[in-house]
Amino acid sequence: MTYELCTISPDAEAATRAISGIPAHVRIELHIAPEDIPVRGNASAWGEPEDSEHAAAIENRLANGELWAWCTVRVTCTDGDVKGKAYLGAATYENTADFIQYGYLQDMVQEAYDE
Repeated sequence: MTYELCTISPDAEAATRAISGIPAHVRIELHIAPEDIPVRGNASAWGEPEDSEHAAAIENRLANGELWAWCTVRVTCTDGDVKGKAYLGAATYENTADFIQYGYLQDMVQEAYDE
């Protein structure tokens, strides 16, 4: 699986570090890759008809090349030679800022750092 690096704004990174207590020397990276899990049947936790509606919208965005439409998210914290990683699958967001706004970045950074 090939991951694409996403840019975390300096403000979002600073806020994440402050909340999580991650030292400044630890490198934080956010990557996304196409999701292997099928969209249909997995787009909504509420089942039908919501799943079909969400799946159609997601599929349209994927057809337009929007990777954030249905992806796997990976956060890596690197301290020297030590790397910790956290993953979130079947993710659907508008973009990097949308993902960060929902708070998952902070949770995943903490998980990766703790690893």
